[in-house]
Amino acid sequence: MDWLSLAKNKLSGTIPNSITNAFKLGVLDLSYNSFSGLIPSTFGNLRFLGLLNLDAGIFSLRGSTPQEIGNFRGLILLSLSNNDLDGTIPASMQTLKTLQVSYFNANHLYTKLKGLNRVDLSRNQLSRDIPISTGGLKDIATLSLARNKFYGLIPKSFGSLIRLESLDLPSNNLSGEIPKSMEALSYLKQLNVSHNRLKGGIPIK
Repeated sequence: MDWLSLAKNKLSGTIPNSITNAFKLGVLDLSYNSFSGLIPSTFGNLRFLGLLNLDAGIFSLRGSTPQEIGNFRGLILLSLSNNDLDGTIPASMQTLKTLQVSYFNANHLYTKLKGLNRVDLSRNQLSRDIPISTGGLKDIATLSLARNKFYGLIPKSFGSLIRLESLDLPSNNLSGEIPKSMEALSYLKQLNVSHNRLKGGIPIK
């Protein structure tokens, strides 16, 4: 078996470890069910996965994201949205060179990873300033930090996100001005900073 989709049913309970016996799976979609408990660490055995979708639709899976996710050497899309996961997205994901799209919204997660193309951390109840190190995500094209509780300034380091095409920061508590350094974002097509406390002008080169 190389494709398994059980999406949009009413399945409940914990995700069985035995599912990882199908080690040749390329696609695993368990989204929109009512699974609970932890993400099994044995998922690391699914080394051929290209798509993993655990989007719950409602809060269900909890705990941390297992380091073993870094074993998915061919992973292209990862969705862990709408769960109750917490902590930092594991550093082992830094090795996922093929990963293009990742959704972590509606959890309690944050990332320090580089090399990702698309990151969605919206609705994670993050309450802090946006780390300057976010400007180190050099390969990112889409970044969403919407509907959190971020405060303080938009980092000047965002001007280093030279491949950025879409930046989504609405419904936070950001203040100050949009940094002039963002004039350098020549690929930026979409910018949403609505429902914050920003002031000043819009940087246009």
